[in-house]
Amino acid sequence: MNAEGARKSANRYSHPFLAATPQVEAHCSAGRCDMPILYEDASQVFAFWRVPLADAAALMPDGRLEPMPVFGKAIAGFVAFEYRDTSAGAYNEIGLVILVRRRQTSPSLWRLLRHPEREPDAGFYVVNLPVTTPLARAAGVEFWGYPKYVKPIPTHFARESVHIELDGELTFDHRSGHGVGVDAFTVTTFSILKGKLIHTVIPTHGRLRFGGAGSVVLKITGDGPAARTVQALGMDRSRPLAVFRNDALRVILPYGEAVAEPKRSR
Repeated sequence: MNAEGARKSANRYSHPFLAATPQVEAHCSAGRCDMPILYEDASQVFAFWRVPLADAAALMPDGRLEPMPVFGKAIAGFVAFEYRDTSAGAYNEIGLVILVRRRQTSPSLWRLLRHPEREPDAGFYVVNLPVTTPLARAAGVEFWGYPKYVKPIPTHFARESVHIELDGELTFDHRSGHGVGVDAFTVTTFSILKGKLIHTVIPTHGRLRFGGAGSVVLKITGDGPAARTVQALGMDRSRPLAVFRNDALRVILPYGEAVAEPKRSR
């Protein structure tokens, strides 16, 4: 997808990470949503689990993607955001993701960790992505094919703790503790839009603080798409491998690019 010929839009943000990014006027079914979406002020918590490869494979959308093995297991993630200031309005979001690779490829885990934007064959497949506003849902579904749906998501990012709820589905609690700080890194995702595999490179900014994985409690409180994913992967019955939070998160969310289908030999 691209924005060739689209009308330019004013970028109101002054932080150097965002200020140099031009926006163009864009619209979805819920209203105007200029692209790329810029996020000036947000908090994030991201926890990673090691889960069985077979369980993760059962959640793949089709044969183009497969879980990327890491020491014999798949990597699944729970991520929650409190977006306080964005060019698409304030909203909250929860993502259930799985680290994947394109089938019949051998991406470098080392390159993926150091420079995700240089590894086009691997990234996070987004399984569920509930949000709190119709505009965020419509833009996510129509621009990227993300599996978004609207539900209340109360969030509480305190100094040393986080509490997240997905109404009628699950709760997530975490105490930060004392951990290692590193700079935020680029995130890449895969999604399906009108039958096409979409790869999106998402630059982020801020300082991540790792630590407190042993304090995480993820509970299923009802039924719904995200709750069923957590249950299928056993994330509510085990401790995560790692967790980090970022309370000064900035994000540039551009259009993704359609991934070329592999050439078939005759």
